[in-house]
Amino acid sequence: MNLPHPDASLKTDAGLSPLLEVTCTPRTDSGLLAMGLLLTFKDWFKPAPPPSPILQGAMDRVCAVVEPTLNTLPYLGKKLGPVLEPTLKYCRHLVADLPGPFVVDRPAFSSSPLIHALFPSTDDIIVMLGKSQSVHEYLETPESKESETFYAMLAARPQRRRNLGMAYDGKVLQSDAIIEYLYFADHVLVELANSLEATQEKLRQRAFDSLLKTFRSGLKAKREERQRLQEARDQERDQINVMRSMGNAAKLEEHQQRLKEIETQLLQNIESLRPERIIDPLVEFLAAPENALHFEKMTLMLDRCGVITSNDKGVTPGGAEAIDFQQIIGRDRRRYVGLLVQIRRSDVLEAVAQMKGAQQRYLVI
Repeated sequence: MNLPHPDASLKTDAGLSPLLEVTCTPRTDSGLLAMGLLLTFKDWFKPAPPPSPILQGAMDRVCAVVEPTLNTLPYLGKKLGPVLEPTLKYCRHLVADLPGPFVVDRPAFSSSPLIHALFPSTDDIIVMLGKSQSVHEYLETPESKESETFYAMLAARPQRRRNLGMAYDGKVLQSDAIIEYLYFADHVLVELANSLEATQEKLRQRAFDSLLKTFRSGLKAKREERQRLQEARDQERDQINVMRSMGNAAKLEEHQQRLKEIETQLLQNIESLRPERIIDPLVEFLAAPENALHFEKMTLMLDRCGVITSNDKGVTPGGAEAIDFQQIIGRDRRRYVGLLVQIRRSDVLEAVAQMKGAQQRYLVI
C-alpha cells in the first residue's frame, strides 16, 4: 500500500506550499526595506558636493566683508548657497542695464547729447581725466599698456539750478521766467580696464561688495550700540556704589533696576552679533538685493544749454531732446547717474600731462 508522503500536504502545482510562499515573501520585502533604509541613511550622511568655484569665492567674500566668524559655521554653505546664486545673477543683470559704452572725447561732446549734458565744456573732460585718482593708479599697472582704449564706469551727481530769464511759453516770449538748468558735479571714473568685459566683471564684483557693505553697516550700528550700553552699564555700577555708600535706598533701587535693564539689552545685543544669529538675517537680506541696490531711470528734456524744457518725450521746437539717465540708488544717499564709457589712451595721457604741467606752473607762480 502506497502511503502519502509526509510533506504531500505542503505541495502545490507550483511546487511550493502557499504557506511557504507567505512566509518567504515578507522576509524578502523586509530585506529590501532594510536595504532602502540603509541607502537613505547613507545619502543623509553623505557629504554635500563642494560648491562651484564661483559660489565658493562669493562665500569667502561674504565672510571677509561681513563677518569673518561666519566661516566657523558648519552649515554656512547650505544656508548661503541657495541664495548666493540668484544674488550674483542680479548683480550681472544690474551691470548689463548700464547704458553704453559711450565714447568720451572732444568730438563726442559735440555729437552726443548725453556727453554734452554731462560736461559743461571739453576742458572739463580733460580736467576729469587728468585729476582722476583711479586713472593715475591704472596707468601704473602693466594692463594699461596693453590696449589703446580704456573702459570704465563714469558716475556723476546731477544738480539743478533755477534762474530768472527769458523763455517762450508757446509762441509768447516771457521775461522773468523761471528757467531750470541741469548740470553735473563730482565726476568719477571707476573700474578701469582694457576691455569692456573686464570692466563689467569688476563692476559685478563691486555691486556684490556694495550689498555686503550695506548689510555690514547694520552690524556696525549694533556694535556701536554695544559700546554705548557697556559705557552706560559702567556708569550705573558707579552710581550704585555711590548710593550704597550714602545709604540712599530709594536711589539705590532705582539705579539697580536701570542696571538690570541695561544688562538685558546688552545681552540681547551680544547674542544678535553671534555668527549663528547673523546668518539668517544675511540670507534674508541677500534674497532681496533690489531693496539695497538698484537703478532708477530718469528721462529729461534738455536743450544744448542744459535747460530743462519739458518732461515729455520727443523733440521740441526749441531743440530740446529726451535724454535717459540711470540713477544709482544704493548706500550713498547722494544720487549719481552711471554709464559705461570708452576713452582713448592717448587722450588720458594728454590730460594727465596737461594737469601735471598746470600744477608745476602753479607751484612756480
